[in-house]
Amino acid sequence: MIEKRVSADGKVKLVPVVIEVNDHDSGGQYNLDQMHPERKGFHSELYVATMLQRARRDALEGKRILLVGSGYAGKRPIFVRAKELGVKVVLAGPKDAFVKSLIKDGLVDEFIEADNTKVPEARAAIADKLLRSARKNGKLDGITTFWEDDVELTALLSQDLKLPYHTPVAARTARSKFQTQVKLKAEDVLAARHEILDNLSKSENPAARAAALETFRAAALRVGFPAVLKPESGAAAIGTEKVNSVEEAVSAYQRISALVNPATDPIFALNSNLILMQYLDGHEYDVDLVMVAGEPVFSSITDNKPTREPSFLATGSRLPSTLPAAQQKAAVDQAIASAKALGLTDGVLHMEGKVTSEGPRLIEANARMGGTYVHEWVKAVWGVDLAEEGLMAAAGIGGKPYKPKQPLVHLDGDFFNADKPGTIKAIVIPEDVKTMPGFVRIREAKHVGDKITLEENGGFARVLMIEAGGKDAAEAARNLAAIKAKIRVVIE
Repeated sequence: MIEKRVSADGKVKLVPVVIEVNDHDSGGQYNLDQMHPERKGFHSELYVATMLQRARRDALEGKRILLVGSGYAGKRPIFVRAKELGVKVVLAGPKDAFVKSLIKDGLVDEFIEADNTKVPEARAAIADKLLRSARKNGKLDGITTFWEDDVELTALLSQDLKLPYHTPVAARTARSKFQTQVKLKAEDVLAARHEILDNLSKSENPAARAAALETFRAAALRVGFPAVLKPESGAAAIGTEKVNSVEEAVSAYQRISALVNPATDPIFALNSNLILMQYLDGHEYDVDLVMVAGEPVFSSITDNKPTREPSFLATGSRLPSTLPAAQQKAAVDQAIASAKALGLTDGVLHMEGKVTSEGPRLIEANARMGGTYVHEWVKAVWGVDLAEEGLMAAAGIGGKPYKPKQPLVHLDGDFFNADKPGTIKAIVIPEDVKTMPGFVRIREAKHVGDKITLEENGGFARVLMIEAGGKDAAEAARNLAAIKAKIRVVIE
């Protein structure tokens, strides 16, 4: 069996303990191996993996962990899982409607109200309140965030509290797409050509604006075409566009500069700069990693279907990847090398890249768990709960989750993206859709009556995500196509 033991210095260790020794084979395992020779040893493997994960969960129970920022309502499953695991959640951030619902439902044990967009003030206020509450509630055992906007604040607080997490420099570098590429190049990890640019909206007069445009033209010629213009910090492809010439680039620069401001997304309050980056050809993918003390303990690679250009709006994904095994390995290895080069040491990471004609290249690094469907998909396909593993990493609990050799299911999903501005008049989802083969779920990002504008999501708006499964990739794709054919969205 595996026991949880606490050493003299207070560290928790998982220790294997022999209960008894038998001078014969395990009868149950022997019989199963005889009946299913193609799965020889598999049953014991699952049994041992279950024991190990149970021991890790026992070590996590009762730990007091600071979660910085709640994110949006879609993050609720993280808090539910923390409660199930017996984690004492200390949440720091603004008290919006979502947070109020978490507190009401008993999913938060202690709440510290702070305006996380004002990093210095929030850092001081949270640290002060934690110091005072420690006398009553005990010390913190870990810190993490599942929300992109709060990665840097989390790193600063981890430094103040002397808890394991990415360093502030690493967090700041990962938040900046430009600094990410600079760091990769400095660490001899292959990176794309790139230039950092001031937001044109910062120009205070016509002369400054003209000078900024001239600077931009020179930068565009250095990067070359095609290229991608996007915010230096951001998420969900907001303000991202492919450009094929200087003229297109200048037009996009003017348009995206106006879009990248806090009114569009609060994330831009901290940084409204833009980056012009070499366009990478090839197959796009995401690698989800769990890092503990600078080393990977889990990885999963997801295929991203071709984005809709020029705005790079996501169109769909599939898990597990259908890339050749050698390309999958190269992509995962490149993601791990990038994470190490950037100094991302503890927690769940979401690394986005492309398998180009010159090999895998990192597009951007996200020092937090992937959003939308990532958590649920990885759990369904590999049986690994990334929220649970993020909490394990925060608490410094060793070991690694069990990843089966074969996926438990193949998942395929498509986004329904509006192709014109207007108002959603109807979302038609017949009742029998939910009983169709392979149906998993439909996520509604927009609802009837919502307005869709050309500025949203870098040009268009996501209305739905339709998800289906199957015993292999081909069956999942067929099931998805059949379900999609039944669904209509009316925009006028």
